[in-house]
Amino acid sequence: MSVQQFEQEVLKAHNVLRAEHGAAPLRLSSKLNQVAREWAQHLLAIKRMEHRQNSGYGENIYWSSGAKRTGADTVQSWYDEIKLYDWSRPAFRSGTGHFTQLVWKDSTELGVGLATRGNEMYVVCNYNPPGNYANRFAANVLPKSGQRQSQRQSQSELATVQPNRLVTRSTNVSYDVSGYVQTFQHYELVQKHTKY
Repeated sequence: MSVQQFEQEVLKAHNVLRAEHGAAPLRLSSKLNQVAREWAQHLLAIKRMEHRQNSGYGENIYWSSGAKRTGADTVQSWYDEIKLYDWSRPAFRSGTGHFTQLVWKDSTELGVGLATRGNEMYVVCNYNPPGNYANRFAANVLPKSGQRQSQRQSQSELATVQPNRLVTRSTNVSYDVSGYVQTFQHYELVQKHTKY
């Protein structure tokens, strides 16, 4: 598989999963591809996983050794963190940052970097604008379309209706009529930006 085919496979896998969460498709950026490629080559050279500091972009990284992995495998490994995400308290948590960056609604551009040697492979994806900002998770990390609908239906019995808004009594989550989740957060949030 060529580098360009790998980039397209990663892009397609992102966009299929983003669509399930109401996020617009990403588009490949040649500038971000270069940034991601340089960092993937750096990681291969130092044989260590670490995030680039202060790049100004969101970042997901992946390493594999042994069996050849596809671009879709890489993206799926990040997406699988959805199992750990707490939808009732949308915020950054360790173990979910790759997933949240992948589906982050406000991100519009993607860069894909691949570096290989034998059966060893490093993949870096960069995102612009970056995701994982405190206080923005509820608006940018949306449940799957079917999940949003079932949440509205199951909570409708516990809710009181206000103009253009359905507010649950049992949680701090409200759903406006367009289906976007807004959270009234009554707990302390980390105020710094966390990149993955």
